[in-house]
Amino acid sequence: MSTCSLPISQTYELEQYAYLIEAVLSTVSCATHPYGSKETLLEIGYIGLLEALERKMALPIPFEQYATMKIRSRMIHHLFAL
Repeated sequence: MSTCSLPISQTYELEQYAYLIEAVLSTVSCATHPYGSKETLLEIGYIGLLEALERKMALPIPFEQYATMKIRSRMIHHLFAL
């Protein structure tokens, strides 16, 4: 994923929390839909992570917990939309 248009601090945070996307991807089965490729779900995961980073300061729960829920939600929503 190209992050050249993001601020440096946001790019750093994306890299710092990218492991969450891989962790969620390992629990979401691409086999549930024939068009749910791993690459597409990775991209969707980055979108979910970016959305979570936008709300990072206003969270009453740990960021990793919220980001994991947001990433998983985006991936599952994508699979159901196919």
